[in-house]
Amino acid sequence: MARLTLGLSACSLLLLYLILESKESFTALAGWRPEDIPPKEMLRQKRATADDATFNWTYVIDIEVNGSSGLIAALNNISLPVQLNNITQISEIQVTTACTPVGAGEQCRCQEGFAWPIESCLAHGACDVISKGVCTCINGPPADGQSCQPIESLQAEVVLEVVVELHLIDLATLETLRARLENSSFPLALSPAVEITDINITTVCSPFGAGFQCTCEDPYRWPCDKCLLHGSCDNITDETCGCINALPPDEEYCQLSQLINTTCPFTTCPPVVYEYLTTIELQTTNVTVIEELRSILDNISYPFPIDSNILISEVNITTGPPVVYEYLTTIELQTTNVTVIEELRSILDNISYPFPIDSNILISEVNITTVCSPFGAGFQCTCEDPYRWPCDKCLLHGSCDNITDETCGCINALPPDEEYCQLSQLSPPVVYEYLTTIELQTTNVTVIEELRSILDNISYPFPIDSNILISEVNITTVCSPFGAGFQCTCEDPYRWPCDKCLLHGSCDNITDETCGCINALPPDEEYCQLSQLSPPVVYEYLTTIELQTTNVTVIEELRIILDNISYPFPIDSNILISEVNITTGPPVVYEYLTTIELQTTNVTVIEELRSILDNISYPFPLDSNILISEVNITTVCSPFGAGFQCTCEDPYRWPCDKCLLHGSCDNITDETCGCINALPPDEEYCQLSQLSPPLVYEYLTTIELQTTNVTVIEELRSILDNISYPFPIDSNILISEVNITTVCSPFGAGFQCTCEDPYRWPCDKCLLHGSCDNITDETTEDVIDDTHCNHVKDMTRVLLCLSDEIEVVMLMTLDLTFTPELSNPTSSQFIDLRGRVQPVLEANYRSLTGFRSINVRGFSAGSVVVDFTIRTTTVVDEELTAANDNLEQSFEPIAAVLGLTTEPFISPDPITFPSPVYTGQARTLTCGPPPPQAGIRVVTGVSWTLGTNPVQNRGRFQITSSATGSMLTISNLVPSDRGAFTCTLVSGALRFIQRGRFTTATLLAAPVLLVKRESNAACRGGVVTDTPRRCCVQPPYRAQWVGVTPGTVQESVEQGNNCVQYDYRFDCTPTTVTTICRVIGIPGFQASSRLNIIRAAAVICNNTLYGEGELGDESRPECDIGLEGERLAVCQASRVWLTQINTCILTRINNLLTQSESLNQNSVPTFVAELSGLVSDNQTQITNSPVSISAIVDILINVGNVSTIIEEETMQSILNTVDVIVGDVTVESWTVLNNNRSLNTSSLFLGSMETITQFLSGDDFSVTTPSILLNRTRLSDSFMADINSSLVINLQNTNLTDTFITTITFSTLSNVLPPRTNASQDANATGPEILINAAVVLIQLNGSRALRPNLTLSYRKRNTSLTEDPQCVFWNFQLLDFQGGWDNEGCTFVSDVDDVVRCNCNHLTSFSILMSTGLPPGAAEALDIITYIGVAISIVSLVICLIIEALTWKAMTRNTTSYLRHVSLVNIAVSLLIADIWFIIGAAITSETDPTEMVPLAACSAATFFIHLFYLALFFWMLVSALLLFYRTVMVFSHMSKATMLAIGFSLGYGAPLVIAVVTVAATAPQVPQGYIREYNGCWLRWEDTFALLAFIIPAGVIVFINFVILIVVLTKMLRRGVESSHSEEKNTLLVILRSVAILFPTFGLTWALGAGLMVAPRNLGLHVTFALFNSLQGFFILVFGTLMDPKVRAALSRTIPALNSSSNQTRTTSGGGSSTGRWALLNRIRGRRDVYHVTGAANTSSSNTASESYLNI
Repeated sequence: MARLTLGLSACSLLLLYLILESKESFTALAGWRPEDIPPKEMLRQKRATADDATFNWTYVIDIEVNGSSGLIAALNNISLPVQLNNITQISEIQVTTACTPVGAGEQCRCQEGFAWPIESCLAHGACDVISKGVCTCINGPPADGQSCQPIESLQAEVVLEVVVELHLIDLATLETLRARLENSSFPLALSPAVEITDINITTVCSPFGAGFQCTCEDPYRWPCDKCLLHGSCDNITDETCGCINALPPDEEYCQLSQLINTTCPFTTCPPVVYEYLTTIELQTTNVTVIEELRSILDNISYPFPIDSNILISEVNITTGPPVVYEYLTTIELQTTNVTVIEELRSILDNISYPFPIDSNILISEVNITTVCSPFGAGFQCTCEDPYRWPCDKCLLHGSCDNITDETCGCINALPPDEEYCQLSQLSPPVVYEYLTTIELQTTNVTVIEELRSILDNISYPFPIDSNILISEVNITTVCSPFGAGFQCTCEDPYRWPCDKCLLHGSCDNITDETCGCINALPPDEEYCQLSQLSPPVVYEYLTTIELQTTNVTVIEELRIILDNISYPFPIDSNILISEVNITTGPPVVYEYLTTIELQTTNVTVIEELRSILDNISYPFPLDSNILISEVNITTVCSPFGAGFQCTCEDPYRWPCDKCLLHGSCDNITDETCGCINALPPDEEYCQLSQLSPPLVYEYLTTIELQTTNVTVIEELRSILDNISYPFPIDSNILISEVNITTVCSPFGAGFQCTCEDPYRWPCDKCLLHGSCDNITDETTEDVIDDTHCNHVKDMTRVLLCLSDEIEVVMLMTLDLTFTPELSNPTSSQFIDLRGRVQPVLEANYRSLTGFRSINVRGFSAGSVVVDFTIRTTTVVDEELTAANDNLEQSFEPIAAVLGLTTEPFISPDPITFPSPVYTGQARTLTCGPPPPQAGIRVVTGVSWTLGTNPVQNRGRFQITSSATGSMLTISNLVPSDRGAFTCTLVSGALRFIQRGRFTTATLLAAPVLLVKRESNAACRGGVVTDTPRRCCVQPPYRAQWVGVTPGTVQESVEQGNNCVQYDYRFDCTPTTVTTICRVIGIPGFQASSRLNIIRAAAVICNNTLYGEGELGDESRPECDIGLEGERLAVCQASRVWLTQINTCILTRINNLLTQSESLNQNSVPTFVAELSGLVSDNQTQITNSPVSISAIVDILINVGNVSTIIEEETMQSILNTVDVIVGDVTVESWTVLNNNRSLNTSSLFLGSMETITQFLSGDDFSVTTPSILLNRTRLSDSFMADINSSLVINLQNTNLTDTFITTITFSTLSNVLPPRTNASQDANATGPEILINAAVVLIQLNGSRALRPNLTLSYRKRNTSLTEDPQCVFWNFQLLDFQGGWDNEGCTFVSDVDDVVRCNCNHLTSFSILMSTGLPPGAAEALDIITYIGVAISIVSLVICLIIEALTWKAMTRNTTSYLRHVSLVNIAVSLLIADIWFIIGAAITSETDPTEMVPLAACSAATFFIHLFYLALFFWMLVSALLLFYRTVMVFSHMSKATMLAIGFSLGYGAPLVIAVVTVAATAPQVPQGYIREYNGCWLRWEDTFALLAFIIPAGVIVFINFVILIVVLTKMLRRGVESSHSEEKNTLLVILRSVAILFPTFGLTWALGAGLMVAPRNLGLHVTFALFNSLQGFFILVFGTLMDPKVRAALSRTIPALNSSSNQTRTTSGGGSSTGRWALLNRIRGRRDVYHVTGAANTSSSNTASESYLNI
């Protein structure tokens, strides 16, 4: 390798040395002969520059080397500069481009600092990302041999101002355009290299009278010269105006006011100042005189006046510059010696121009123009390049070569007028457009119909021959015999003008100043004209058909038929039925126009009538059936002379025919007059003026003035120039412009007719009569004719010398240095190079079949690019390819050919398609066939692009091709399809390009109808009921109900949508009614809505979304605003609606999903940025919609499938999207998705992230979102990272260098991935539930998993209370039949220390840890059952307790202590009873809600409030009871009144809970939509976001703690007393303490303390069961221990209810062992007391016993 490197280095230096030293190579590269010293101005060259100071030459030499990568290293090791010899050194070597084989082709990558221009990236395909208009890699070397260019030279910003002229007549469209432009955010990127920085409307032109007014939009203005030229329609301020009365002929538009620098002339014109240069010759030989003159002139203060009108501004002494005259001299050289001519050529080529003949004469250029030589009996005169014979000479004398561009290079004569070849102007051919009228005489209607069919099926334009194209054929007029004359009817859209209708009589209505039929054959052979004014008149009729039948079946069948008809439907070609409805019909209202003629000559009567009519309030009734809506005086007729004058009242007018028939007595304006000189015989009156603009006729009048007096013509010119146009002749005629066009004068024996500027003779006249000047642009100024010149802008250019030629345009790049002179066709360099290039091209391509000529059109920069055309009658691909391949060899004597391209033929006809089209629909775009002049006979290749992105034949795009064209079928259009579709058809080296465009006007967003597809309505009370039916659609669309039966339809706007609603009235007959809602004006967009009438008694399901329903009923409500799809729920026996289908998805997300199916690499960055923005703006709708989340996952999968390179910015957009769909608020949506195993969405999501991560590109970077952290780092053998203190990654000994490792940490992916494993999915699994207890981390090494690394992962637990069974796992996509699950293969658990779990794995993928909750999966259901049963028992127990308290209240409340104790007990029971009842109500509310839906806000909020209030009341009354015990036990001698204690008790028991409950609602409810209660799973206080649950936990926890302390204090006091007792009394004290604890634990609520144990050991099932059992049975324990175990209560109860005793007298023993045998014996045994009463026993007065008895008495 070292030897190879050294050899390449030596070869490179040697090659450079030879190029610089060789004179031939030196000359070829620099274009400079060694014997000539280049002038200073010639040093501006691309490849060679000279230093001004040292005249050193610097060359930039491109060398292409086929070598290995060692070349770069070798060049880098060269020490620069390298001295080749004494005068030459190499100062810098840079490698710009490296091309390497890839597959069947090559990839060319740029070195650092260099890049490919955007043209190369698009032409060859970029193999990396196109950024800022450049790329660094393309798929193949450019055909023109170009290499990468410096980035800074490619990214120079070019600002272009583009003017777009928009033709529209709809003001609403203009206003919409304004609004969109104002709301658009600029800059707007069109492509990676092009952006729109600003769009402004500058000029708005609208018809005004007979002309136009052009108004400027702010801040644009018309310059002063335009205001004066065309007339301003507003004030001229600041030398500008805002409106002019014309369309400027030069198509100029308003200019930005700051850029206008024209100045208006003053109203009072300043004096004209003439400036003269006067030369005075002083003849003197006296030097003193000259010096004195100098002194005088130097001291004069300029300017100084001679008189009041003349100022001398400056006087100088000068000898004066010599006058330079320029002559064009023609020298005719007569010689037959070719050697002389060649020597002359050589001499002329070597002369350095200009060269002097003497001191006064310089020759600037000498050219040989014409060479004439004998030919047969005559002569041939050939032109030297670039001179040509004009077309008239070619036709007059006969050309001896091809006539191209209206010129020829050789003629068969010596011109008699001694003219010679002229310099070619290369003008394009003239194209003539003819309107030809053909009159067909036939009475056979079949012939006309066949003609119509033929014309409809012709594809326009179609050629007649190679010179003539027919662009359109229309039938305009059909005349047929009618009575004794004819009727001539116009075909649509042609019409007869008003004058013809009036002249011959119209046989239909005159509308818009036109008619469609006249009663004559026009004598001047005129025909119908194209109507520019209005579409065909459409008449709308409302027809009522009365059907007399008593058969209801007939009516129902008629209804079904009418409902199923698709409106509108045609009866014939002229009649459409738009709608048919059955109706009883409102009363028919007839509207009459009544004319009353009042004969009076009393003016006072008329004035009084006017006053009365003005003061009447319209409408006013005559009777119950007649209303007068308006009364107007129309016509007042009065005697005038021998007749009458009838004058119209405003706004009435006489129509034009009446004005002409009877004579108008005022001016006729707007085709009407206000007064006529007659009483109309048909008793007609003035008609209401429609304010239509008057019909303006425009005439072009030619006036021929015969005069030989030139003075008359000049005076006429002066008069015409000073006239202010337009000027009136009378009230009806305005002259808009007068121009002199043609001046004819005698010339020899004939005449010469010269055109005035800007008029010209057309080319056919020039050729017919002979032009007397040069023919330029297919026109001439002088011609002999009896017509007049035409205006240049009115002349249509056509090709004169047409043939069946094909013109192939080609660009050839030569290795020459471009100079500005090569842009000038008249320069010597241009002529010289063209003279050398064109013969070589002709020789190279002359062998082509059908070859006609070669024409070099010009040169451009980029080395030297030669633009030339090949004219031929046919193109054979193989011949053209062979000629192209031979071109490089042919041009070796001139320069190396660096590249050759064939320019495509751009179709002038765009791709068309029916429009408008709506998103979601399909359209087919047809490309081709290419016209004959494109030269493509058989299409061999096809490509389609949308914008700059290629369209691939997959997904919703289907491309089909044929030999003549191609078709692109788009199955599902989306908004992103708006743009330019480009089709390229290829045949060998030829290309045909045709474009079509979807715009916002042709591709519209499809209307989305929001209507309940199926709903139910219950009939209650047996009466007629109304139920609302609503249908909505987004603007600008409007909806309409079809087939609506009685009801009132109302339109409204709801949440931005246009809605229509009616009340459907029904009785109690169960039936089904189907109605249709459709979009007005757009067929095919409709939806049916079915309403089921059901019995109210059978309703078991009812909620706000799905409504009412019987068992098994279905409900299909509409999706929310902005969503589309379907929802279906079925009413279940459990009285809830169960959702079966919910496909509601955000419409824009659905569009992006469709668009993602046709993505490509170039469009990914823009696409994911749009997706990120959409997801960010619609987070709530997306996170609550499982369907939308699933669609986004599918989009991410499509992005991963098409991506090859993903940059940091693109990955940021992707992770922003992912962060939303994996957030905590999406838990319920992912639960629904994971429950549907067929979707497998969560596994697909993680797979898409792993796929996308494989294609990350770029250096180290990181991306952070609220729940995701991505880190891309370069790896060198080992890697270690601590990620947010939650995860430590340690990868050791990989033996890898210069490799990237990517980690993505998801902190919330436990919401997405289910904790399923092989074991957890076993049907017999009974183990505890497992959870994901750490972040999920994805790890990849350059997208490869082949490495078996030593990977250590240290996870910090998310839930530190979970300590059982940690498992180190990864997500295995193949587990569970490819559904995916957690697997521990290859991962080993290492340790669990300080809440950090360490794992070791030998592969890379997505990792986390699973931990056990300790509870079996069914434990939660069991705990729910225990709770509900316990609460039910408690409710019954509390009711019994309250009944007992009521029965024994008087007996138990005789002392203060007992009274207060029982008050506390009763309030504890009441609070707990009400709380338990509301607990059951809350459970019932949520049982009607689908688990995937949010709980009802209003009902659940009320239940939560009362549950919270009364559970708090329970705890506070337990606190009151504990404080009472503390007070009576500890503070024995303290005394507090009963009233005071009651006040404290009720204040604490109900006041404090009420304050806490109300404050909680006020503080949390406004924060988020459901800030007070949970969104799912029961009615209870919310924990997330607002932490409302703390309002229960804190008070309850504090009270339980206080009660527990009081219990300890009381028990301690009792134990202290028990220590002083005897052994037997001690035992009795312990029993009392145990009984006291049993009684006080439920009364004080101490069982709730078990909740603290659950916080410590949440997996302890025993604690869960104990907590649920004790607290749900608290009411039962209060009954037993608080009531039934109290002996006083039992005694009082037995006295109240005697039946509870076995006898009326108690039996008492007289010995210590006697006992009662009553019914309470069992209870006594339970209490542990063998004897209830001790009658004969020894008295016990110990303090201990006293203490215990006193406690029991409380």
